[in-house]
Amino acid sequence: KQRAQFKMAQLDDSCEYFLKHLGRILPESRLKQNVYIDRYLPTLEDVLNCRKRTQGVIQGSFTLQTKKGPQTFRVVDVAGQRGSRRKWIPFFNSCDAVLFVVSLAGYNRYLAEES
Repeated sequence: KQRAQFKMAQLDDSCEYFLKHLGRILPESRLKQNVYIDRYLPTLEDVLNCRKRTQGVIQGSFTLQTKKGPQTFRVVDVAGQRGSRRKWIPFFNSCDAVLFVVSLAGYNRYLAEES
């Protein structure tokens, strides 16, 4: 029963942050003027607290200047859901490094696919 309640109450990690800062993001004075988000300029902390769930495979690349000349890195972001993991295999054929990025806030949460 506790597990079911926990799963239903589970919100994105950023919800609490943005609700605490709602007065700064959308002050009451803007509501009265019918001016909503168009004047909002996110802070660095706002950007760091944003999260967008990965769906599918997203690729990008960037080039760094090194002593040996320019080095181009290809970054592949793959969805972490169990059903998406089969899509990872082709990317391991020619990779030199793997970096797993996870949220520490989710260490004690149940996976969405575990029902």
